[in-house]
Order: sequence, then structure tokens, then C-alpha cells
Amino acid sequence: EKSLDAALVLSNRNLSETDFPRDDMPPSLNLRSIDLSRNRLKCIPNQILSFSMLTSLDVSRNSLQGIPPEIRHLTNLVELVALSNHLRMRQLPLDDLASLENLRLLDVRYNRKLKQ
Repeated sequence: EKSLDAALVLSNRNLSETDFPRDDMPPSLNLRSIDLSRNRLKCIPNQILSFSMLTSLDVSRNSLQGIPPEIRHLTNLVELVALSNHLRMRQLPLDDLASLENLRLLDVRYNRKLKQ
């Protein structure tokens, strides 16, 4: 049986949103950190947004076009790394991100479409 590790690394797995929800991510996992970098995600899966204890979320190097307003439910989030995606300014929920009082790092570098 897998230990209830507080960090889940799913990077470089060729995952898309159709691969969620995943059975290996029960809510009881109490995850603090999820690494979904280097996949094919066009959006952050709803299942990820249900882990309210999350402090770190890495969704870099995907195909994200936006960040869902539900990101506000991750009230313990300290860092959100979303570099090298297809993010657009109008699909960044700035008010919801601003409501995350613990957020210290929001990395959206290398999103060329942000300028549009």
C-alpha cells in the first residue's frame, strides 16, 4: 500500500484533462504539493482544486489557456507555477488570485499570449 505522501508528482506523463479524476488521488490524501508539469493539460482539473490543504501547485509546461476562478478554494496555496503555457490575460481570475492570502509566488513567465 502506498504511503499517504503529502507530495504527488505526475510530471511528464502525457496527461490531459480526460485522465481526471484519478482513483489514486482520494481526498484523504491530504496533499500539500502537486506537480503536473510537462503534460498536455488545457485546464486545471477540478479534482486538483478539491485539495484545500495544497500549498504548492506546479502546472508549468502544459497547454493551459486560463486559470479557473475556483483556484480561490485553495486558500493555503503559497506558490502557483504556471510558466510556459498558453495563458491569456482575460482568463486569469485576478480577483480570485488576489484573495489567496498565503500566495507568495505566482509564476506566469513565458506565456507569450499574456500580452494579447
